[in-house]
Parts: sequence; C-alpha cells; structure tokens
Amino acid sequence: MEKFKEFKGTKGEWEVEGDMIRSDVEIAGNVICVEPEGYIPESRVNWKANAKLISAAPNLLQALQDLYYLVSELPEEGSLIQALAKAKAAIEKAL
Repeated sequence: MEKFKEFKGTKGEWEVEGDMIRSDVEIAGNVICVEPEGYIPESRVNWKANAKLISAAPNLLQALQDLYYLVSELPEEGSLIQALAKAKAAIEKAL
C-alpha cells in the first residue's frame, strides 16, 4: 500500500483564538496564522470563515488519508463507516 509523506507542519489540534490560529501544543512556534492589522472591516467575515477552514486543515488531511487507505484496500464495512464519520466531522469543523 502506498504511504503518504509525513505532515511537517505545526503539530497538535489547530484552533481559532481571537485574531489568530494556533496549535494547542504549548511550544514556541505554535501560532499558525494571525489576522493582519489594518484590515478592512468587511473582511472580518472572511477572516472568520478562512480561519475556521485553516484550523480544520490537519483534520481534513488525516480524514482524507484515512479514507484513501480504507477505500484502496476495500476494508470491512465498519472501518469504512468510521473513516466516513471522521471525514464528516472534519468537514463540519471546516464549515
């Protein structure tokens, strides 16, 4: 079975916290993205939506990798249902 490269980005669960997206891992370098100063007020709506999607990126990647592995190997039905549930949760987090 084909293996994917390891994710080399910031580890941990990513979350939106005020005007930044950060990892829950308490280490230096856990800030992923910060809203720029001097933003246009109308862009605040976009920032929140973009931040939500960005914070879901690790979950989306993992869910897609899991689905790929499961479907490529034609697993038992229960495993596929679990992977689909993970994918659904990641998609909902992003939206």
